Amino acid sequence: MIVKENYRISQSTMALKEALTPEYNVEIHDVDGVFYSTKTPRELLDEACMDRFNTYNGRIEAARKILYYPKKTPLVFGHHDHLSAFPTKSPDAYDCIWIFPKHIKTHVIEGKDLYVLFQNGQMLKLNCSLYTFQRQRERTANCLMNISDTAFIQVIVKNS
Repeated sequence: MIVKENYRISQSTMALKEALTPEYNVEIHDVDGVFYSTKTPRELLDEACMDRFNTYNGRIEAARKILYYPKKTPLVFGHHDHLSAFPTKSPDAYDCIWIFPKHIKTHVIEGKDLYVLFQNGQMLKLNCSLYTFQRQRERTANCLMNISDTAFIQVIVKNS
């Protein structure tokens, strides 16, 4: 078990999952391996937003109002690096898993279980339906597209 107390969400983050240990709060799936931290997933997500001069609540509220995604709202950290994540359940649920779609290769169904297969070969069992998984991916792509369009329009207006 590798502990990374100062872990920062980055382009290599693939998923955040509640840790099933009494010592740690989050299991971090990263391109470089699986790490643990005493921080909560929400704390890591908020820190990543703050690194980009935003807040978790601000980003979620904007997506809810602009795109009307009132539940399981995807999170886009910023338009410059296209870093985003989506929850498999309500973010307030203990067993919510945050998936960073950039790393998804495909999904795998084994019996009644759904897994996400990441590009580096790691697999993670999900706690949602295939419909929810696909819908969340679509919603996240829509958020990314809208934030990119908004940033592009702002640049055009600013330069004219």
